[in-house]
Amino acid sequence: MSDTLLRGCTPLLMRCNPGIGSSDHHHHLHMHRGAAQKWHPISRPAFKLHRANMSSCAANEHPATPLVQQAVLQTAAAATMPATAAGARLSRPLLLVSDLDDTLLPCKLPRQHQHEQAAAAFKEVWNRSRALGMSCKFVVNTGRTLPLLEEAWAQQGARLLPQPDAAITGVGTRIHFNTSEGWQEDASWTARMDEGWHSTAATAAMDAVIDRFGADNVVYRADVEMHEHKLTVLYKADLQQQLLPLLQDHLQQAGLRATVIEG
Repeated sequence: MSDTLLRGCTPLLMRCNPGIGSSDHHHHLHMHRGAAQKWHPISRPAFKLHRANMSSCAANEHPATPLVQQAVLQTAAAATMPATAAGARLSRPLLLVSDLDDTLLPCKLPRQHQHEQAAAAFKEVWNRSRALGMSCKFVVNTGRTLPLLEEAWAQQGARLLPQPDAAITGVGTRIHFNTSEGWQEDASWTARMDEGWHSTAATAAMDAVIDRFGADNVVYRADVEMHEHKLTVLYKADLQQQLLPLLQDHLQQAGLRATVIEG
């Protein structure tokens, strides 16, 4: 991550996992290029595969798992000074990097009043600290592509959360900085994604897997979920043991520096 974000800040990485997506019906998989670097947990182009029953899953099909972590409130409380007449603020410089869906914003989980209260407390402390000149940076790290992040922000994020200073999107394949002119892509990071990566060969590897198992069993996700460094498919759960090794074989044969992430 940029030295501009890191300088003078205490880093805090936050990712909460309420268990959604790990059932027999749903599973995800990403493939990335390159080795992980400090501050870049994911630093390769990506394949993301979703293991599923190939049917839509309504929100009410998921168990009503409570947001027990209350992550945003805990984060604000752990790093704040006692409230004064001016209100609570951060006690030290802080870099907060957090997942988005079902960590800061309800996605598959049902909305709960206490979540909105926690988000409001976090937003108030963070914005006050910014106004007082504290060195605090907020970064969203999400599997969503930038258009899908913007969609989530328009629906909920802008109301519940402070504006992020940067966004790591597409499971680490893009970094954008929030500027007065909008999102600015980190061109050097995008260029790094090209090292050891050929999108045509990557697509061919995935197409070979689809041809092997059939388009009824493995399908690409919507274009908005993908770009030249990230491919996403949905596949039937019972194919997992056969599909993943075959995909890895095709990637190795193509000489691609890639990692597959399943989730």
